[in-house]
Amino acid sequence: PIMGAMADRTGSKYGRFRPWLLWMAFPYALFSVLMFTTPEWTYNSKVIYAFVTYFLLSITYTAINIPYCSLGSVITNDPKERVACQSYRFVLVGIATLLLSLTLLPMADWFGGEDKAKGYQMAMAVLAFIGMCMFLFCFATVRERVRPAVQTNDDLKADLKDVWKNDQ
Repeated sequence: PIMGAMADRTGSKYGRFRPWLLWMAFPYALFSVLMFTTPEWTYNSKVIYAFVTYFLLSITYTAINIPYCSLGSVITNDPKERVACQSYRFVLVGIATLLLSLTLLPMADWFGGEDKAKGYQMAMAVLAFIGMCMFLFCFATVRERVRPAVQTNDDLKADLKDVWKNDQ
């Protein structure tokens, strides 16, 4: 809810949602690689490192994914086109998941050989770079054509209070 409220309030020449793709593409890729990096530290330090990188990856994922998923609502007013956009997205995610399942282990083996940690780190670097390029491509090619009918001037604090009151 917080990320949605922030994205809704974004005022940019690029729109409300597209700027987040530009701003978060590199941090998301960076934290994706760092999440699969194993430093030569003590066990406790590694646990803290894993927690911090996972937390940062989760934050950047939220910051890029919520606006990305919201793009369908500002690309077109036509409900059929909105459903088509989301349908294509879900089908392509399934295909990407299949491709990832088939290629990740061979890629990690190829990059790392006996050093599995290095293999996963390098494989993730490749995948993170591809993902970053795809988010930047989306930013460059998608246009936000639909403006909200009523601009919201609500205070973010008031919205958070409303969320807190909601028993769901």
